[in-house]
Amino acid sequence: MSAEECNRLTPDHHYDSTLENLETYGASPVLPCWQLERVPVDGVDPRQRLEDQLGGDSADKVDSIRTAIRAGEALPPVNFLHNPSGQYPYFLLEGLHRFNATCYEQQSEILAWVAHIACCGGPGPDL
Repeated sequence: MSAEECNRLTPDHHYDSTLENLETYGASPVLPCWQLERVPVDGVDPRQRLEDQLGGDSADKVDSIRTAIRAGEALPPVNFLHNPSGQYPYFLLEGLHRFNATCYEQQSEILAWVAHIACCGGPGPDL
């Protein structure tokens, strides 16, 4: 599935930022490298958490998402890049507040669109 198709299925409020991040890895919006997966939270670099940096709007957003998690509401997927050779195989591209709320709520997995660029049978970069 491409980023464009993912965005049609589950609109990304920060789609432009996701595309900018993808370009860094040589991927266009039409590269069919995305899969919907349940990603283990401990597979994401802990430095991508906001822990001590939450303030103002970010803290409010995370608190609101935590409330939704506790209520059993389904969250839209976040976006990760898969790097199976790294110490932490998942790199967060978009969805920082949802990811942090998931961590605070001690959830073991998070729903994500995962970009497999030249790994796991995914296509190579197209830019």
